[in-house]
Amino acid sequence: MTFQLVFTYRKGHDVQISCPSLGSQYSVSMSHYNGAVTVTRTAPVPTHIATFKLKHFSKSWIMFQGQEKKPLNTFLKSGVLSRYVKARCTLLSILVAQTSISISWYVFKGQDGEEYRWRLREDGPALFKENIPIVTYYRKYKNEDKEYLEVYDSSLQNTLDHIILTFAIMERL
Repeated sequence: MTFQLVFTYRKGHDVQISCPSLGSQYSVSMSHYNGAVTVTRTAPVPTHIATFKLKHFSKSWIMFQGQEKKPLNTFLKSGVLSRYVKARCTLLSILVAQTSISISWYVFKGQDGEEYRWRLREDGPALFKENIPIVTYYRKYKNEDKEYLEVYDSSLQNTLDHIILTFAIMERL
């Protein structure tokens, strides 16, 4: 069974992400004061998932599920995200410059303990598990009426909080 997480843009960069078939709804909003991004599940059970701020990567921070503020690079190594592959830095950048290939991976552990990888592609990001695409992001184009994440694996319902959070971080890196 597949399902869609549909994006509805509100003021500025704020977005509501909803899945009517599951009754799930999320809010991703950016503070106009300090640029921090807050990810909240608004339905079925309202829950603050995380707040993060991206600056220069080493000065970025995250507060995840009520924990104290941590540097994002520390969180990315030891928290929900198990590691971060810096596609815009050092060796990979050199390889990209030499081959004109752009590959970026963002790896995280879901609420189910499994490892997932966001891959940035020309046609939009996709989430992989064991090299199989399980979520694809579809941007809104002129002829389409919505922007959404297509989820191909119904078992991902239990890790939606982490998928939404990591997608929000990835989109802002």
